[in-house]
Amino acid sequence: MNKIFLPKILLYSFSLAFLFYACSGDDENPENNSNKNTPYKVTYSVSSLRNSDANATAEEMMKSILLIIVKSDGTIEDIENITLPATQEEHTVEILLTTGNKRVYGFANLTDNMKTQAGLSSLLAGSTMPDLSDAALTILNGYTINESNNEYLPMSNYTDITVSAVNGQSFSLELIRLVSKVRIRFTNESGESITLG
Repeated sequence: MNKIFLPKILLYSFSLAFLFYACSGDDENPENNSNKNTPYKVTYSVSSLRNSDANATAEEMMKSILLIIVKSDGTIEDIENITLPATQEEHTVEILLTTGNKRVYGFANLTDNMKTQAGLSSLLAGSTMPDLSDAALTILNGYTINESNNEYLPMSNYTDITVSAVNGQSFSLELIRLVSKVRIRFTNESGESITLG
């Protein structure tokens, strides 16, 4: 009788052990992890090569970049200050981000004074991202590029990305010369109509 039960007991023991083994790996697989706070590697690649504009000079290229990553609820998830090596034409930065929709703001070549003036220097991860539509940054007439003072042409832009639960994602963000709002007021004292072309 022991000979009949022994194979059954061994079979049940192996089945139970296999079941525990199969379930134990579920929590270790990040692909199946439903925790929204799990970070995944996202790569931002920066190309410091200037455009094909024949009039462009090396002083117009990006020297430093400030990235602000904002979650869909308006909370700042991460702030990255990137200094671009002068010897590299392409530079990559790995950022750990949680899953979901994000807005990435990018600012290049901003001095500390510019960051303070635009309200960017006091921002911290975890705080609420301010509305930048009314942010002001004044660049005086006669602004000059001065490499010794780390003064280069400022650039900015933003892009929307979605981070999935996989590593190895990447995003691109084109930074252009600082977007400006210009208001022009015309006064016509001649009494005659004028045409602007």
